Amino acid sequence: MENKRIERTLKYINNNDLVLDLGCVHHDANNYKREDWIHKHIVKKAKKTVGADIEVKEIEYLNQLGFDIRYCNIEENDFPNKNKQAFNVINAGELIEHLANPGKFLEHCKIMLKDDGILIISTPNVWNYYNLLSIVFRGKVPLHVQHTCWYDKKTLSQLVKRYGYRIQYFEYLPMSGGKGTFVGNLLQLIKLKMLGGEALFFVLTKK
Repeated sequence: MENKRIERTLKYINNNDLVLDLGCVHHDANNYKREDWIHKHIVKKAKKTVGADIEVKEIEYLNQLGFDIRYCNIEENDFPNKNKQAFNVINAGELIEHLANPGKFLEHCKIMLKDDGILIISTPNVWNYYNLLSIVFRGKVPLHVQHTCWYDKKTLSQLVKRYGYRIQYFEYLPMSGGKGTFVGNLLQLIKLKMLGGEALFFVLTKK
């Protein structure tokens, strides 16, 4: 899924854009060594990329390597200088499911997003067939310990519309690698995208 998310995200970023990449550390600073660390791909394509995260030690380490990552709890809107309407693109990959207050997150992104800018959100797809099989046959919800919520297309669509966003594009991201990929991609091929999709991918604009 990461490779597909990188591909789709970069499609919406131009080489003259100023981009804010939220939650860019993804738990471990050593992710910078991985080819599927999306932040370094955004840095290569955009004119200027600023990262944001709450992992203080990881931020310090990555900044020593030349990245520009700031401490920010997006739910509190404590990004340095607030940067009102500064960004062409805000990327929030696999972030919203970690938040205690997603509404505040959406409000604060609007403040920092240019009027013609876009907010990209991706999050795990609750109705992916592999998740459902895990619940039925193992009695376990395959949920990360830091996740506070699961979304599907309808619930996340309702949420973003309540906070003044328009959905420009939506896709169920196909699975790429790992368990269940063959079946997941087959389900997508026969138009059962909700069951075959590993993640939800939204591109949002201000209303």
